[in-house]
Amino acid sequence: MLDLSLKGAYVATDLLPTKDESLKVSFCVPGNDRLLSVPAVVAWVNPHQAHPVHSLPPGFGLYFLDPTPQDALIITRAIQDYCRSNPVYRQYL
Repeated sequence: MLDLSLKGAYVATDLLPTKDESLKVSFCVPGNDRLLSVPAVVAWVNPHQAHPVHSLPPGFGLYFLDPTPQDALIITRAIQDYCRSNPVYRQYL
């Protein structure tokens, strides 16, 4: 997972699902040992290409479907901690 937001994530992989495919993604965020397991749908696919989207490696974007309030809080806190740790991203708090 290269990018994480409260609404979704970008997953770098050569094993690409199809757009609109439903799946459940499980992951941990930095600073928290709890395994999150969130239903999601594939929002877009970025195959291996000569000029990758925004220089991202092959992978796909996920849209989270109804994360639990506890999972949403854990994701929010991880993003806030990341933003606080980097002056460039503090503006997003």
